[in-house]
Amino acid sequence: MPVRIRGGFATLGVALKPGAVSMLKGPDVADTLDRIIYYDDIFGDHTWGTSEQLMK
Repeated sequence: MPVRIRGGFATLGVALKPGAVSMLKGPDVADTLDRIIYYDDIFGDHTWGTSEQLMK
């Protein structure tokens, strides 16, 4: 599939390894199965946990 981009382009990938969510005091893993949850909805109330802070 050909892709063309004009101008700037940035991408960011975040991967949490097994056990990271519980260590970061995130939601119970069983509550997150088969769901898409925005990162900011989980950790956005922490100064270190917003998407904007990750991009810095």
